[in-house]
Amino acid sequence: MPYYLIQTAYTSESWDKMVKNPQDRIEAVRPAIEDLGGRIDAGYISFGEYDLAAIVEFPDNVSAAA
Repeated sequence: MPYYLIQTAYTSESWDKMVKNPQDRIEAVRPAIEDLGGRIDAGYISFGEYDLAAIVEFPDNVSAAA
């Protein structure tokens, strides 16, 4: 399966909610990715334009775009 890079940027409101209710965001999205036939290879918190980067495998571009 091909690998895809997913990058996410959070809003200020999202950060406020995550600070008040911390949890593993990778585990929160795992069911949705697996339902599309994907698999999370790795997830990283990052600095700069994006706050989270994940390496994910999907069967095809259509599944990855969903």
